Order: sequence, then C-alpha cells, then structure tokens
Amino acid sequence: MSQVESLCTMDRRALRAARQQRLSSSLTRTGSSDDIVGRRVSEIPSEFPVHLMNVDNNPSLVELNLESARASDSTSTQLRLEAGKEVVSEGARRRLSKKKRGISPQRGISPQIVTHQADCEVEPTPIMASSVPVTLTTTFEPTSLGEGGEGVDGHRGRISTLSTDSGLGEDHASHMERYSTTSASLNDIRSHPLAIHSMPRHITSDALSLMNSSVAHRHVQDRHSMLLSDLCVVTISIAADLYQGQKGQGGALKFRFSPYTQIEYLRVAILKQFHERYSLPVQQLSILHLCHYLENEEGWEWLEEDQVLDNYQLPNECKLELKALEPVYRDVRVIIPQLESSMSVEYDQFSTVNDVLRQVLNLSEPPLDPSLGYSLYHVRHRLFLDQAESMVHYHILPTDILECKLSIKKSQSVILIIKIPAIQSSRKVKAALDETVGELMSTLMRRVPDAESKQWTHMALYLHPRDPSHSGVWMEDYKFLAAYKLKSTDVIEFRSKYRVMVFELRVFPHDYHQSGDNMAPYASSELLIAHDTLVSEIIDLLCSSCALEYDPRYYGLFLHDDTMMPNDTSMWEHLDEHHHGYQDSIVLHMIHKPIRVSLKSEEESHAALSVDFSQPCRILRDLLCRRYGVRNHDEYGLEYEGIALNNSASLHNQGLLEEEEVKLLKLAHLQTTPTKPLVEKEGCNIWDEGPDTEQNIRLSTEKHGVVIGASFNKLVERITASGEEHNMEFVKTFLLTYQSFVTPDDLLSKLIERYHVVRPEGMLLKEFVIMRQTIQLRVINALKLWVELSVDFIDNKDLQTRVLMFVKTIASLDHSRQCKALRNNILTIKGVVQKKHLKTFRDPPPPIKYPTNPSPVLSVFDFDPEEIARQLSIIDFSLFAKIKPCELLDQAWQKEKYKHRAANILRLVGRMNNLTLWVATTILSQRDVRERAKRITDFVQISDHLHQMNNFSTLMSLLNGLAHPAILRLKKTFGKLDKAVLKKLEDLQLLARPGDNFKLLRTEHNSASNPCIPYLGLYMSDLTFMDNGNPTYHPDGLVNFSKCTLIYQHIRHLIMKQDKSYNFEEVPSLHESLLKFHFLDTDTLYDVSLQREPRD
Repeated sequence: MSQVESLCTMDRRALRAARQQRLSSSLTRTGSSDDIVGRRVSEIPSEFPVHLMNVDNNPSLVELNLESARASDSTSTQLRLEAGKEVVSEGARRRLSKKKRGISPQRGISPQIVTHQADCEVEPTPIMASSVPVTLTTTFEPTSLGEGGEGVDGHRGRISTLSTDSGLGEDHASHMERYSTTSASLNDIRSHPLAIHSMPRHITSDALSLMNSSVAHRHVQDRHSMLLSDLCVVTISIAADLYQGQKGQGGALKFRFSPYTQIEYLRVAILKQFHERYSLPVQQLSILHLCHYLENEEGWEWLEEDQVLDNYQLPNECKLELKALEPVYRDVRVIIPQLESSMSVEYDQFSTVNDVLRQVLNLSEPPLDPSLGYSLYHVRHRLFLDQAESMVHYHILPTDILECKLSIKKSQSVILIIKIPAIQSSRKVKAALDETVGELMSTLMRRVPDAESKQWTHMALYLHPRDPSHSGVWMEDYKFLAAYKLKSTDVIEFRSKYRVMVFELRVFPHDYHQSGDNMAPYASSELLIAHDTLVSEIIDLLCSSCALEYDPRYYGLFLHDDTMMPNDTSMWEHLDEHHHGYQDSIVLHMIHKPIRVSLKSEEESHAALSVDFSQPCRILRDLLCRRYGVRNHDEYGLEYEGIALNNSASLHNQGLLEEEEVKLLKLAHLQTTPTKPLVEKEGCNIWDEGPDTEQNIRLSTEKHGVVIGASFNKLVERITASGEEHNMEFVKTFLLTYQSFVTPDDLLSKLIERYHVVRPEGMLLKEFVIMRQTIQLRVINALKLWVELSVDFIDNKDLQTRVLMFVKTIASLDHSRQCKALRNNILTIKGVVQKKHLKTFRDPPPPIKYPTNPSPVLSVFDFDPEEIARQLSIIDFSLFAKIKPCELLDQAWQKEKYKHRAANILRLVGRMNNLTLWVATTILSQRDVRERAKRITDFVQISDHLHQMNNFSTLMSLLNGLAHPAILRLKKTFGKLDKAVLKKLEDLQLLARPGDNFKLLRTEHNSASNPCIPYLGLYMSDLTFMDNGNPTYHPDGLVNFSKCTLIYQHIRHLIMKQDKSYNFEEVPSLHESLLKFHFLDTDTLYDVSLQREPRD
C-alpha cells in the first residue's frame, strides 16, 4: 500500500484529536491554504489537517481538503492534486504520485523547543536513522508581514514538525530539551562556557553544530524562518561505463533529501534507484561510494556512511558522484591538430577533464598557453568536454580520439566519396577542410554497421595517389584535412592500417631440454602489425620476446606450407601479393640448414635433409625413424663421427656444422620397454595384422576386388593402400559408415598408427621410400576427406586438437605442403579461418507474384498459389540441406540414445507433421461450406506447383492434410469443388498412394532433377529395413562391409539432392507466415469437423 493510500485509511478520530490539540495552543497557528499552493505534497507541514479522497474514481487523482486554522477563516479550501506534480488551485489538472506523501523536515526554525512523544503514528520516511520517534515541535508568535504579505489579518505563521528519523537520535533530543530557552538562541548557549562543558561531548560537536545550523535566532528582526520540508536537491551521476546516456555521457538522477539524512541510508536508496531505473547489475553498484569534488583543494572527498549530509556543508543544490574506491587506470589518445602531434594520456575515475587538459598542455612540445582557451573535444560524439566533469562521465572507447583545440569557425568544405572494402560499399561525406582526419573518421564510423565491432578497431584513411607512378599515403588523424589539399575526385579508402596477426613460435632456447622448465617449443604470440612493418623487424621483436641467445639472422618467418617470407619486404605487401586471403598463423623457426643422414646398418641409405639446428636431437631421431621405417624409436639413437649424440641437446650445442653426416643406429645395449609412436587402443597394431588372409578380409567371388567383410585394421589399410586396391568410393563408404562399428577416437588413433609406416623385411630402401610416401599422403588425404564429409569434428574439440597436434608435430615435418589443406579444414571448423565461398552465377529468379486484390488484413491466401509453393520450397529446402550423412545411420532418428545425432532429420520431420495439421486446421477454420471448398482448391493448386518443383516432401505433407480423417468426411465441402480440381486431387493422391512400396513416387524420385526435396519417409523406411535385415558383423567377427556399401549408396543418392537449391526470391511477410503458424491437434480437428458438418 502506498503512503497516500495509507494516509487515506488512517483513523479519522485520531487525526481530528491531534488537530484539536495543536489548535488549542495559544502559541501555535497554521498557515492558510495559500502557504502550500505551489509546493509538493511531500513539503506540506504535518500540522495542516488534510483529508485525501479519490476524485471520479480515478486512482491517480485525489482531492485535498484543507481546513484553515484561522479563527476568522472557517471555510475550507479544496485543492486538486494529481500524481507527480505540485499542489495547485482547483482549476489546474496535474498529477501527484501517491508515493510522495512523506513528511520531510525543514530548516531555519524559530527557537522555542519542547519535546514530547509523538501524538499519533508517524509513518517513517524512506531513508531514516535508527532512533526512537521523538518529535521536536517549534512554535512562534505571528509576525507582521512586510509588503506583499498575505492573510486576512495581515499575519502569517509557520509551524512544522521535525522527527528524529531525520538524523537526530533520542539523546540529542533530550539534551536539546534541557538546554532549550525562550529568550536566548542556541548561539548564546554555545558561546556560554559552562553550558558547553556541561553538555555531553557528542552533543558539543556534531549534534550542536547540527542544531545550530538548523535553528535560527529567535528575535523577529533576525529570524529567517524556513520550512523543514525544504529539502536538499542532490544530483547523483554515475560513470558512462555503467550507463550511457545522451551523447555518450553517464547517467544522472536528481534526488531530494533531508540535510539530516545519514549517508549510509542515502547511498542505499540511491543505488536502489539506479538499479531499478537503469537495470544496472547489483554487483557493479555495490562497490560504488558517494564522493564530491573539492574545488579549492582540487581533490575528492568521500562521504562517510556514519555521517549526515549536513555535516559536509553542501549547498542546497549540490552534485555528488558514485565511484569505486580503488583506482582503475585507462589510456586515451589526444591529438593536437595545431602542432600535428598526438600523445597518450593516462587517467582514472578521479581524474577530471581539466586534469587531463592541463597534462596535455604541459606535455606538448612546445607547451601550449592555457589562457588561450583550449578545450578537449570528443571526436566521435562531436562534443566539447566540460572541464568540471570527471573523465568517466563520458563514454570513451579504446578507439576514441580526443582533440585539444580552440573553438574555431568552420570554413570551406569538400564532398568526398570514401570506399569501405570491409563492407564492399562506399559513403559520401561532406567535410570541412579545417576538420581533422580524426573527425572525418568519426563521421564515417556513424555510417557503418555495428560501429563498435572489433573489425573497425585498426581502421584508417588511405589516400590513393593522383599519379599512378607515386605511392599513396595514410592520412594521420591529428592533421587537418586542408593539409592534404583534398579534391572531390580523390580516391580515399577506409581500411585497416594495422592487422592483428598470430605467430606460432617453434623456437628452442639455447639451453632447452625435454624435461626442463624453459619455454615450450610451440607457443603462440599475437602482434599488431603496421602496414609498413618489415619481416626482419618482426623477427627481431619475436626473438627478443623469447630471450633467444641465437642471432635473429638465423631465424625466419614461414607459412605453414614451409614457404619462407623475404626479410626485406613488408609483411602486408608479401601476403597480399603472393598469398591473398591468408588467415592462418605465421611460424617463426630457425632457418633450416643442410645435413647428411644415413642408416648405419645400410650403406646405400645416404640422403640430404634440411633441419633446424636448434631443436633437440630427439626430433631429428624420430624424423629419421619414420624415414627409414623404424618402429620403436626409443631403441635408436644418433651418432656423429663415432660419438653418440645426446637426444635432449641440439645439434648446434653439440658442435655440428652444416653438411656434416649424422647416422641413425640401434642401441642394442638398452634393455628398455619399447615406447611406440602412439598410444594403441585395444587390439593389435595395424602393422602386426599381417598379409591378407581369410581370417582378416573376405572378397566377393562375383565382383573382383569388392570387400564384403574385413577387420578394422584391414579396412584402414584399404582406405590408405599404396597399390591398385585404393578406391575413392571405398574411402567415402568407410568414412560415412564407420560409426556403426567403431568410434571417431579409435579411427584417428588407427590412422596415426598407419602413418608411421614400418619397413617390411627384405624390402629395398628405394621401394620403401615410395611405399612410405604414398601411404603417408593417403592418410593425410583420408583425414582431410573425413573432416570435409563428417560432422564428427564440429563439436568434438578433443578430436580437433589431436588432429592439429599430429599435423604440427609429425606430418608437417614430412609433408608440409600437403598438410596445409587439412589444417585449414580444422581451423575453419574452429572458426579461426573463414571459409571462402565461391560465387556461383545463376539466372535471375522469377518475379514475385504479389497479391492483385489483397484483403484489408493481408492473408497467406491473398498470394498466388505458385508464390506460396515457392516460399514453402525455400523454407523446407533450408532444413533438408542441413541433414548430414551420419544422421541417417543406425536409425538414429528413432533411437533415444542417438537422437542427438539426428537433430536436423527430426526438425524436418516435425515440420512436415505440423504442415499436415495446418492444412486441416486452415480448412476447418472456415464456417461457410463455400469458403472451405475454396481453401481445398487453394491447397490442390499449391500441391500441383510443388509437384512441378520436385518438392516431394512438402507435397506429401499437404496431401496428407487433405486426406486427414477430419477433412475426408466433409462430403458437402467436396461436393462444392470443380471437376477439374477433383481430377487434379485424384491424380496427386494416386502419386502418394503407398501401394507397391510407393512405386509411382519412387519413379518420380529417380527421374527428378535438382533442385529437389525428396520425401524423407521413403529413405528412412529403406534404411530401417537395411539396418534390421543385415547384421553389422559376420559370424567370424569381421565387419559386414556389404551392409556399409548398401547403406552408403542409399544415403549418397539422398545427399546428392542437396547440391542445388531453389532460385526463388524470399517474400518476408509470406515467408514469416509460412514459417510460424498455428494448428490444432487431431482430436480437436475431428470435433471441429463434426461441428462444421454433423453426422446425418
């Protein structure tokens, strides 16, 4: 219940008794109704006997009946109050909030002070101190009014009440009673030494000063009486980071408080209002405290929570700010166009605009004269900052620019056309020549989409040369446009001046060893690269950041295909010219040096390699083991001139030079358990499977080379085979159906196993090199195809990480160029690299068939049936195109544990079922039989167009709706159809008839060309039959690959229909209506059908 409503329900007798008691005193007189006209209800003294009642049953409009206390004025005055406004005369119509009835204290009361318990219940104010409700009543004799006084007898009196909930406690009130007087002011009491010493210490300081500031001199000629209800007007501002108001300024609210309000309760009430008004998080508000700026001391003073507002001697209208206690430092870039220079200035939440301005003026070279009237100008908001405000009062982004300049008059302007390649568009801007480039950029930013996006963070203006033989220039944001002598014909681009680039550091510190705590050899670093930065400069910066002891000249920057970037060129120019659109990271590693290698046990094994001399010898040993087909790497070591090399130390640290020979030899004396190159899953290693036998692979006797059953190892061998048995259709079949017998993690482990090719005994090294390279490349291609065809990597971050680590640490050392596509596919899934979409050129779409005679409220059926069929095809094809092959495996759409794998199938099936119910609902919603017949005619025509568009999925949904039991029984409705419509409906229903396993529909499917949306029910029933009728494994445990082949061929036929989409233009209003519609359930539909056409 609001305060006004509470007052209206108070006991009338108690209110009347309190009024009579106050009127009986000879020293008390109330003011007339004129005394409160123009005041808020919260400012009406409590001694005015007031009755509030609703007017015309309007809860926001109340009538105030004020009875005058003058003996000569017995009439009552009626005033109108409307919620939220001041008390006004009868004729005015304003609003008064029912929540503003609280009695507020006044200042400057006259001196006779007596204390007594409150006569009646006093409602607490919203913010109050913890105290006993003791009332301080002040009385004084009427005084003669000077010129302009009002009243019947020429006198006016004041009487009001001060409750202790205004900030005074019970002890303060009792001491004030003891020292009250009728002939001396509190100034006299305070000046009396005995009185001061006899009063308690807590009264002589804060309380006495509070009373002295609240109580005026009793003498008539010196008295300045003021109602206690005259409150302090306090404006509270908050940083723009929390709430952004107009022109990027922080939020502010205005409050009225008693000067005796305790700061603790005042702060709580203020934070509550900011939370409710601006929906600011409580966590952010809870750390804020009140403070005010001391101009004389040029600093901030915190308002202690145990103090009252009046203790800080603030003016009646003051401004406070909410700030956090701990400083938060920020940087802002300030440009000085007059000097064509710029600087970065640091500030915190306590810095004022004037502080930053003085810092800029002092640090400029040469220093600027403050007397000339410099100001800070916010370029983005086009606003001069108020020097008395805090910096945090303005919303300043990291990309914002402030200008230190004089206010000058705009002069000549020029119209510029600025190209924006990021959005493939341009903007026409009219700019004054005495504007800075920063101001022009700010104007441009207001005309681009999503201006606060990170894509605009490092943008700048590039002025193309008028003469092609010259080079263009980047326009500095602190310079005036006049400095560039711009013309309307100049070509200007708004494009990136800096790029954020990621560098992969494959570096090894001088003392790196495997078990140490030094820098990891595969770290990443992000740098902001300017357009003119040379590759050599970036190398120096990265080497110094890694604290490498080697000379930076030994290092280079490489792409992931191991292409080295020239040191003397700009990185931007090289990438744009030779590798346009490159989005991957850049690799820093030591420039490879040539070295000769061999297998000690084999004379004809000499080869030349280029290796990183700073990497541990362990990496070179593993590389040579893969090169020579050695299986257990830890059984081997490196030897140089008969001396064994330390696997943890680098070639450089062990004194090797270029072109020297390193040999790989077996360490026979080591009796350790061999560590294999990967963690094997259960089952034997793929290289232990042995040759093809009836126990591990079974081929068809009818078709040569066709696998009908095989072990998991043999299937992986086949998809990465080095001979003629390799077949791409076999690879796709395996990758599409493997999840029916193995998990993705097992498959990846097996492919990595296969990559570490083991040399068969007796095979010549030349033959093995060809075999090894072929198998390794086919493993890489199988991984690439797996990532492209399957959805296994989309949500499986562990699988993504494993593939990337395999590529980075193993495969790229052997085949760096061939791994580029595989790496890009994984990074595209992770969102690091944006997929490039090739532009396809298609014929223009057919024109939209808009309604010719639309109804007042546009309906779906105001459109042409063909246009409705087009929009249905657009919607349903978008759902069909999202279906992935793996969703069609293992009957995932109807098994609870696999339904998460078939989300797109279930979404399309659900829409088809809803369309069926929508058709029946739309027909039955028409009460008139002719209107129902008209709706059936519309759906027949739409179905005919869907048939012509090869949209069998939506066609079957509409035909099922027309064949719904609630529709088929409408004999009167079907009797109103034309013969041609009935004939067309019969032909379409014949196509959908399930006889002979949908023979006619299957024929239509097989002959239909793309674009096409097949009827998913056919494929789902076929796949269910194949899955249930064929076992996954043969009796001897081999995988039934014949079943995989059968399922793959069926799924491939369905997926091929996704290749081409419909070339129709979307109609937003119709599209939205067909996407979201209402329908009734089957039982309700039948009930409605009986209402439309009851049984005979």
